[in-house]
Amino acid sequence: MKVKKYAVLCCVISLVFALALGVTAFFLLGSYEAQTPNNVLAYLFRFFFITTPGMIVLTLITIIRVKVNE
Repeated sequence: MKVKKYAVLCCVISLVFALALGVTAFFLLGSYEAQTPNNVLAYLFRFFFITTPGMIVLTLITIIRVKVNE
């Protein structure tokens, strides 16, 4: 049971850091290229719609693997 909690905690922490780094990178890239707030928001929305489902799927796969291995 401790392994499962540790794995879930690691997945959540990595998800939060990945989102924070991705948002920062896209915000900086968008503000450098676009120079307008609307284009910066477009970069942020693209990032969220492309990467968030992938991160959720990877987190679920990791949790399922931990459950299977126990």
